Amino acid sequence: MRLILVGALLAGSAVLSPPVPAAGAPGVVRAGPWVLQGWTTLTNDVADQGVTSIVEPAGHVRVVTRGSGTVPADLRRQGWVHVGDPDSHAGYLLDAYQGRPNADAKLFVLTAPDGSRSGYVHHLLRGEMFNNSFIAIAPGGQWFVAGEWGTIRRLLVFAMPGFNLAAPRPGRNLVLAAMITLTRPMRRVQGCSFASPTSLVCSTDDRRADLYGVAQQILTVQLARPLDGRAVTGAPSLLGAVPHLSACPGLGETEGIDIHGRHLRLAQVEPTPCRSSTLLYSYSSADSLPGTQHDTPDGVTAPPLGHLALPTQDGVLNRRAAEHSHHDPV
Repeated sequence: MRLILVGALLAGSAVLSPPVPAAGAPGVVRAGPWVLQGWTTLTNDVADQGVTSIVEPAGHVRVVTRGSGTVPADLRRQGWVHVGDPDSHAGYLLDAYQGRPNADAKLFVLTAPDGSRSGYVHHLLRGEMFNNSFIAIAPGGQWFVAGEWGTIRRLLVFAMPGFNLAAPRPGRNLVLAAMITLTRPMRRVQGCSFASPTSLVCSTDDRRADLYGVAQQILTVQLARPLDGRAVTGAPSLLGAVPHLSACPGLGETEGIDIHGRHLRLAQVEPTPCRSSTLLYSYSSADSLPGTQHDTPDGVTAPPLGHLALPTQDGVLNRRAAEHSHHDPV
């Protein structure tokens, strides 16, 4: 299977060099079953938010990143100023966008293999943060998980547009389907990706060690059962710490994460004065990970999608406190 690295999709691109071997790392760097193999250096404008893998019809795999400079101009003009960690299923890419702190909605955009886009707005519920940090599509493509910000005790579950009949038409309100109630809190979660129908792997930019014994954790969340549109519990536990392999001293900023089969990728913005660059870490696992999110049964295709229809978020008032604001660069 041929791997194609792409700095951004439809919103700019970057030329990626081959990963630097991890031989320069201090010993073997692990996160559960995954072992660090190397890393690639990218510019922040195309990679400082997240990463996903897209399987094309011919079987090629594209690694797509998202950065502060990849928000399409038309969306930015409408007030959607931040993109989170994306995910993909069956060749379709799903992005998470958020507005400014006074927004009362968040936006999900589905990009089809032919490049056409469809927008789905979710109007915030009482007590819901405006942040839209990441997307994790469950195996089978019927449901996806989205994240908020700060110290969280839940994850949000939605019907997957284009694949789940419960999802609305483009431009309509995408309602919350269910919540994953966490058995212990997680802090500053930047991305999650499914490793199996009942297992998520998440990356955090938690600068404190009080929750899991180390800062900037790579966590696994074990679900009580696969997602089915009903409430479910999830039990977080530590897999390992995000590595710090920048040439510059200090803590970088953890960003999004992606799992494709036995491969895991994790983005990290380098610390100052290297902060204009993002390291994309590459891990591999010898363990079998059945039922990954990218396994699609033969003959399963998505229905046609409509044209992009998006509301403007500028000037929409919301009383939620500004301290919940996502601190990634915009």
